[in-house]
Amino acid sequence: MTYTTEWSITSLRREISDGYVLKALVRIVGTDTEDATRQAAVGGDCSFKRPEGTMIPYEDLTESQVLEWVKTQWASEKVPGMNFTVLELKEKSLEQFMNLPRMADGLPWIAPDEYGYYNVGVGTT
Repeated sequence: MTYTTEWSITSLRREISDGYVLKALVRIVGTDTEDATRQAAVGGDCSFKRPEGTMIPYEDLTESQVLEWVKTQWASEKVPGMNFTVLELKEKSLEQFMNLPRMADGLPWIAPDEYGYYNVGVGTT
């Protein structure tokens, strides 16, 4: 199966005094190229060391810039006790999710209600 990925930053943790960003929350969504309704997501947080020298002002940061920091950090950071990087772990996890078989619940002799649920008539009379 082939799929595309979309990376996003969902939140940044910063020090208010100088805007130093110490953590980014990240979400990676995979979407099947042949069926856009088939998606999977993985996420995580990425911590940053305080940079030496001049920092980019917080209000001047862009999502693409922070995503580059995340990818660089995760590409070099090993998963504790494992022989691969955090980036490789995220990619492998997403690939495993995307390759799971599609599942559905239901009963072929009962139509779902307007909310997609199956009312099997359980109750008292």
